[in-house]
Amino acid sequence: MSAQNLPERAADGLMVAFDAAVDQQWQRARARVASEQRRRPDADAHGIAASIVRDFRRDLTVIGGVAGGAAAIPGAGTAVRIVAGLSVEGVVMLERSALMTLAVAHAYGHDLTDMEIRKYALLRVLGVWAGAAEGMTRFSSLVATGLGTKATKAIPMSTVHAINRAVGKRVVVKWAAKSGVLRLGSLLPFGIGVGLGAGSNHLMARGLGKAAIAEFR
Repeated sequence: MSAQNLPERAADGLMVAFDAAVDQQWQRARARVASEQRRRPDADAHGIAASIVRDFRRDLTVIGGVAGGAAAIPGAGTAVRIVAGLSVEGVVMLERSALMTLAVAHAYGHDLTDMEIRKYALLRVLGVWAGAAEGMTRFSSLVATGLGTKATKAIPMSTVHAINRAVGKRVVVKWAAKSGVLRLGSLLPFGIGVGLGAGSNHLMARGLGKAAIAEFR
């Protein structure tokens, strides 16, 4: 494969990882909120969300301190994603970011049953942090029209799908470039993380957590 094709190939692989994270982390997010609610029955939605964000910061800090992202192993399909240019650590960070975002949204009572709504929610949070949210309406604006919580047909789902397709790759690649998990134009061998370090991961996790709470509260 020519070098000219590598950036696009890496971006396509990143979107495969993104779609898998949105699909696979939703049930985990719901279970995470339910567990927190059982453990802290007197906590309000903001308290639950804040606890989820704290755990997210801790997890990403640990991941950043372990070479190659060996602190956690991503799910099936890893080899395909790695070949596409995304490191093991990058896959884990994307999965954890999806889990945190969807769990925070669920804690605040948003119904993310629809896959396209979940994609939009995650894209919005990643985009806000990465400075790539232009062209995307705040999630609360979708909620006001009936999407995201007790969803109605106020806005056709085809519209949300079109927005996701239009901005999805740009937002996710911008997140990956800013966080350092993707090296466009070069392939990363399996098991070799980008070594962002605990400090860098902590800063990213803090920013994403703040963006999630601001978006869904």
